[in-house]
Amino acid sequence: RIEDAQVPDLLEEQRAKFINGNTLANMSMLKEAVKVPNHPLLMKKPPGSVPETSAMLFDNESKDVVLEYIRLMKEEGVIVSKSDIAPAPTEDRKGKRVAA
Repeated sequence: RIEDAQVPDLLEEQRAKFINGNTLANMSMLKEAVKVPNHPLLMKKPPGSVPETSAMLFDNESKDVVLEYIRLMKEEGVIVSKSDIAPAPTEDRKGKRVAA
């Protein structure tokens, strides 16, 4: 009907996405078994350097550390306020509690 109406742009080519190795094996069109990986292949990511983040300051640091941090930030032109000082962590990186 579409060809009779001379509207070829309505025609689409369909690919059989359901035909894979297992389908062909079930139809006896393959001579040997199909080997399928258990897990999908993962893309290898190149090891990158650790992103540079600004230093963190916690409220349990000694006075000397706080003063040195403020001095370094002042050299970089960053004004440090009380809101920039984070509360001391209660857990380490592995999720275990840290003694305060």
